[in-house]
Amino acid sequence: MQELITLMDKVKTSGAFSVSGTLPSIPPGLHVKGVGHIGLPLTAHQAKALIALSEQAPFGRGEETIVDTDVRKSWQISADDFALGNPQWNEALQAAADQIGKDLGLSGCKIGFEQYKLLVYEEGSFFASHRDTEKIPNMFATLVVNLPSEHEGGELIIRHAGQSQSYSFADSSLFEPSFVAFYADCYHEVKPITAGYRLCVVYNLAITNRKKQPVLSQQRGPIEDINNAIQAWSQATHDNAILTYLLDHSYSEQNLSMANLKHGDFAKASVLLNAAANSGCQAYLCLATYYRTSYGEVESYGRRGRRGRYSDSDDDVEESDFEEYDVNEELVYAHAFVTADGTKINVKKIHLDADDLLAKVPLVDGPGRGYSISEATGNEGATKDLWYHRGAVIMWPKERELDLVAKMDVDYGIHVLKRSMQDQNKLEGEYRQQLIRLANHIVETQPSYRNEDISAELINLGDIELIKKLFLGTPTPTPLISILTYLSRWLNGLAGSTLHKRFSCGSPLSMACSGWTHFCRLANLFPMKVKDA
Repeated sequence: MQELITLMDKVKTSGAFSVSGTLPSIPPGLHVKGVGHIGLPLTAHQAKALIALSEQAPFGRGEETIVDTDVRKSWQISADDFALGNPQWNEALQAAADQIGKDLGLSGCKIGFEQYKLLVYEEGSFFASHRDTEKIPNMFATLVVNLPSEHEGGELIIRHAGQSQSYSFADSSLFEPSFVAFYADCYHEVKPITAGYRLCVVYNLAITNRKKQPVLSQQRGPIEDINNAIQAWSQATHDNAILTYLLDHSYSEQNLSMANLKHGDFAKASVLLNAAANSGCQAYLCLATYYRTSYGEVESYGRRGRRGRYSDSDDDVEESDFEEYDVNEELVYAHAFVTADGTKINVKKIHLDADDLLAKVPLVDGPGRGYSISEATGNEGATKDLWYHRGAVIMWPKERELDLVAKMDVDYGIHVLKRSMQDQNKLEGEYRQQLIRLANHIVETQPSYRNEDISAELINLGDIELIKKLFLGTPTPTPLISILTYLSRWLNGLAGSTLHKRFSCGSPLSMACSGWTHFCRLANLFPMKVKDA
């Protein structure tokens, strides 16, 4: 199915991972608590006054927020402590945000912005390579607006998927506000300021709505070829009946949805999900993750016991301090399943084979990289967790789903069982036997600490052995009241349904007798429970 990679490259998408521009020469009306109105261009006297009221800019490391001037050296003022009071400024900013959305390839989207921080860079200030976190719902990008302030250096370097772009604010620093916007999962860094002061406002950009991209209707040729390829794959006989195509960007579980897909990911995911629906396949948007844990030794111990690179956090600590001895675990799996309409599916993880992933850029060494190093404590050696997260589309033929689900996460098995049981007219023959096999798999593998109630589904399947297995498989004694509850549900389920055929019951009385016979058979399995009741 490697041909799909070539076909997906033909799905043309506009936009880049970063864009830049200028804003109209409108005074923003900057007012800072404790300082007052700030005139522009920024003077050295005002810059020093701002720094005096600022705090050293921190960065995130996991769940911590710390200050380390070896990683980040700049000053910040929180959003609550400054305001840009000129209404024309916000109007100009909204116009720029709408254009930024189009330039980043987000057609038909309304872009919202939220003020985040005011940053002051002085000589020697910098920020090492890092990746921004998603700070607000539906956030997809960061917007940095440079306010007129004379300085030298401070280039902003943005990298994504092997590409790099450099932006400098120094040339136009005295004349007009300029900006750079980039996708939040891009690694970026600020080079040291060599002279003067740089003043900038950082905004979080979020998608507030989304319409279907019109570009798709203009690519009938590639879409038809992709539909044919998926159709042929779904009908072929092969060992691996799960297809996983990796998108270009990484996402968090919280913000993963069709509405929040970046750049060309929306178009590609739309094409694949449509092709899957047309080919009788079950398909989801998901995250594909590579996870690797190893043990070793940290050569130079620092003042902290845990280190990590910016990824889902905002840190940048060199990995060279860790000497790896051996690998403990290495996994590739899909998780965080979402339907095309945004419904989240309860799936913990489905294990994948790395060789079966379809991607122009491999999962490992692609975007979404992160790591965490724990130094040795007591008898525990130093360990390193390494991961890559990427958006993906996963699919499989619906006709093979009941066979495949036994290899999948038990939570997804429960989801499939409950969904399949909604159509009572299909609960006959081989299909019913497949559902019984699935139910057996769930009862046998469901963790004892979380017994999902599937009694209604077991009753509707009308298989006494499943009921017995449910009771026998429970590690804690099943009280008589629970057995009676099952019996009540069972008898109620039998009345007026087609289930009497499965028990050769012709009348309500005979159904009750048959049900009572099965109950007595169950009671004999639990003599102490009946006696104690």
